[in-house]
Amino acid sequence: MIRDSALIDKLIADLHFHNFLNVVEGDNFFTSVDHTIENLQSVLNAIGLDNKLNAHKDFYHGGNVQTTEKSDYINTYLDDVFIDYFFRTYKFKEIIFPKGLCHEQITPEGIVHPKEDISLDLNNLYDRCTFANNIFRLFGVDSELKNQFPCNKYIKSLSMGQRIFGLHSWCFVLINDEPIYKMYLDTFINNYYPGHSLERTDHRGQTIKEFVKFVYGKYHTDIFSTFPINHLSSLQKFEDGFSQIRDKKIFGQYTIEEILLIYALLVDKFLLHKNSFLLNLCFCIKSKLLENSILNDFIYFEDNNMSSKSIEPYINSMDMYLRFASHTKSKAYTFKPINDVMCQVDLFGKPSVKLISYSNTMPLPYLYKNIT
Repeated sequence: MIRDSALIDKLIADLHFHNFLNVVEGDNFFTSVDHTIENLQSVLNAIGLDNKLNAHKDFYHGGNVQTTEKSDYINTYLDDVFIDYFFRTYKFKEIIFPKGLCHEQITPEGIVHPKEDISLDLNNLYDRCTFANNIFRLFGVDSELKNQFPCNKYIKSLSMGQRIFGLHSWCFVLINDEPIYKMYLDTFINNYYPGHSLERTDHRGQTIKEFVKFVYGKYHTDIFSTFPINHLSSLQKFEDGFSQIRDKKIFGQYTIEEILLIYALLVDKFLLHKNSFLLNLCFCIKSKLLENSILNDFIYFEDNNMSSKSIEPYINSMDMYLRFASHTKSKAYTFKPINDVMCQVDLFGKPSVKLISYSNTMPLPYLYKNIT
């Protein structure tokens, strides 16, 4: 993933406040000019960032954000721009939801309930939102797939949650809730990334491969010995259930395994953490994940786009401001509902944009206003 320090510094200094912050040079920045601090705090109050940033504590030498939390907002934004770039440019095969398997199609007019087969193009933002929403429903709450595979122990056995993306969009998601998988991940991180999470890894695709090799190259029987036999038996039936359906092609040209891996990229951004659905997939797909075309194509994309120059044309300062603005308290942004999936966003008199706020895992409304 692109986490270039120079780009981050540039975003903080040049984009984050977009002329709201006047940079003062010198080693004693903000320490000797109380009036400057007061003016900056007034700006933070005016644009609704006072609950996120503090002029006295969060800035130094040219306005850089010190705190890890604020840097993480920027890193997450960069990740979204990068993965959105992949989804916009990758040559996906056609995905077809057969009649009855797509309950909610997300469109510019709102949610519709299709009565025929639905074809999805994942280069299209609305289709990506439709995909994320319906994969959750099919494998988490609805009965259509369960009716097709009535004895399967994988379908509708997945844990579910709700996640906020970019502060202003939300999505129901499939998550991992298996303690054995979490313990394996802890062991992997402690061995290879001591004292850290995997969020800052430069090559997420390659990290997934390293994790799979670790799990199946070093079988940790001590982890299994801490769990009762009935738990291990249920887990085996769960993984066997995945194996029974993994190669089925009910969504067009993609297998269920490929469909779920695309879902993990869209929702988890290929980030391994304890609650990620991706972690669940690593154990279900097992060592065959090393040969998966979706994962390998993403690794190729990462390797060939590691320079920040590849995404700079798609960085929009107002999209980043949005990551820091309160949905209800911001005095700079206003949000007006348009329909059941979308709202109109206004920033000080700038041209309005439309934000998909339902099942949109990479909310970048200002970028999409410029490229559509």
